[in-house]
Amino acid sequence: MREYRRLHPNAQKTFNSAWYQKNKEHVKKKTREWSLANPEKRSAGNNKSRWKGEGIINKDGSAFTQIDYDRLYQIQQGSCAICKMHSTELDKALAADHDHQTGIVRGLLCFICNSKLGHKEASDWHTKADNYLEDSSNVP
Repeated sequence: MREYRRLHPNAQKTFNSAWYQKNKEHVKKKTREWSLANPEKRSAGNNKSRWKGEGIINKDGSAFTQIDYDRLYQIQQGSCAICKMHSTELDKALAADHDHQTGIVRGLLCFICNSKLGHKEASDWHTKADNYLEDSSNVP
């Protein structure tokens, strides 16, 4: 088997790609189930280096950590701070929204609201976003 893989380095990649395409829905379902059952494992590793790299901090200037994320998650009851959609209804974990000038975390948002926050393009969403930004100063 090792000799075959050495002689055909792309064979495994081709097989894996074909298998994934054939089983994509099953893989997504199992991944989603695992993510929901293991939220602390799902994002802890990825977020720490990303938050540090982006300079995301707490109001007191300390580095934003998984503990801080979990605290906000509890405060927000697992829902986006703007649209209130619960994380179990989303494809991605809630993002730590932050002020890009100061780096200070404001709250947790779903991917769509986090993306739209920069554009503020939909009128109904615009009102919710303004309320969120006004209320974000009250987060402990």
